[in-house]
Amino acid sequence: MTKSVRSTKSAPGTRGEQTRERILRAAGRQFGNVGFHKTTVTDIAEGAGIGKATVYLYFQDKEDILSHLVHAATASILEQIREAVSGAETVGERLRAFILTRYRSIQGLLELHQATSKVLLEDLACMHEATAHYSEQELAIAQRLFEEGCASGELATHDTRLAAVAITGTLRSLDQPWIFQQVPIDLEQRVDDLVHLFLHGLIARKDAA
Repeated sequence: MTKSVRSTKSAPGTRGEQTRERILRAAGRQFGNVGFHKTTVTDIAEGAGIGKATVYLYFQDKEDILSHLVHAATASILEQIREAVSGAETVGERLRAFILTRYRSIQGLLELHQATSKVLLEDLACMHEATAHYSEQELAIAQRLFEEGCASGELATHDTRLAAVAITGTLRSLDQPWIFQQVPIDLEQRVDDLVHLFLHGLIARKDAA
């Protein structure tokens, strides 16, 4: 049974919020360093500079903490993608903004929480739940992008959902070596290549410059 993110018993006021954030930051570091299963609430408390009992004033257990971290991270990525896409005009610009912001947002959050494959590869219910929710929302953004492209006459496709599935699926497959094996990439060039591939395909055009 999947555990949903619960309402934390946050103490009122700025001090309570600061303590809560310290717990989340300490947990993110610890999960990234040794993984979820090897981390204890005591480890998190020590990293936050507070007592173990204080952690339980804000979170039920370490899975509750991870759930908050994961849901906050995915929500942040989606918000940044939506904002970037809405600020672009042509379908090509929107697609480029979608891909570039997606990569940069994921990279930034991994660096912020010092996350590694240790936690990303662990078989955890909250990770599966968050991943499924994120994938649905990302797919919806991509589909809307193609629907707008068709409405403006820039694109011609009978199945915008299929196009969205193809692109989001391709991006997720490309995430694997980058996230888990930390293979360096030229991000700007990667995005340009992907936009060209998605919009123009592989066939050489005789009228191309």
